[in-house]
Order: sequence, then C-alpha cells, then structure tokens
Amino acid sequence: MYTKIFLTLILLISPFFVSFSQNMNAQQELEKSFFYGARTSNIEILDEFIKTGISVNYQGENGYTAIMIAAYNGQKKAVEFLLSKGADLCIKDKRGNTALMGAIVASEDDIAKYLINNEKCDEETNKRTLEYAQRFGRTEIIKFLSTKNTK
Repeated sequence: MYTKIFLTLILLISPFFVSFSQNMNAQQELEKSFFYGARTSNIEILDEFIKTGISVNYQGENGYTAIMIAAYNGQKKAVEFLLSKGADLCIKDKRGNTALMGAIVASEDDIAKYLINNEKCDEETNKRTLEYAQRFGRTEIIKFLSTKNTK
C-alpha cells in the first residue's frame, strides 16, 4: 500500500521536480525509482510502474533496462518477474551488452544460467556472450553455454 502511495505521489508531483531540482528532472526521478525496484528486487515497485504504463523494456540514459540492472545486481526474483512481464533479453545497452552479459560480469552464475535457458537471441549475440564468459574466466558458464549449444 505504501508503495502505491509513494508512486502516486511521485507521479503527481513529478512536474515540480523540473523546477526545483537542478541535477535531476522528473523523468530521471521516475527512472531512478523504477531501477531501484530492479536493483533491490522490490516487485511491488516494479509491478506498479509496469501497471501505470512504463515499458518493461524501458531503457535509461546508458541503455540499461530493469532486467539488466536486476541481473547485474543478483536479484533473481526481479529477473524472473521482469521476464514474466515480457522483458526482452536481447536488448543491448549503449556498449552492446545484454542482461546475460551483465550477470556474467558480476559473477551471478545462477542468474546467468537462468537467462541462458530463457534467451533466444541471434547467433552473433550468442557468440559474443561466449566470448564475454571466456574473457572474464567464467568456466562454469562456458561449460553451460557449450552444453546448451550442442543440444
């Protein structure tokens, strides 16, 4: 309930943020709150934003999506929730990285395996993911990817 009140207040007063905040505009405040939900696995916040029309695949300034942030921060419940709401695992940030690549960099092997089992990206992205795992020495993920690719 408190989350709904909080989000409603943010949405109602967001126009005032533009004039009172020198460093952040209203959209940045909303983005910060949405991504906070992903970073902390606060499903209630994520669900409220999605219900109010925020795209589950919304990309912030650096191209990050909520599922990228959740994967990188080891928030499996948020990853599962966002995927159930239609999050696209093939979206790339400004550097060409996906949610799976974020999980690999952060050594979140359980999340990486979960994403591998649910990912249906193009061959180029899959090849780059394997290269990423090799570059960061993620032996378990390399084996998992190899096993999945031979099936």
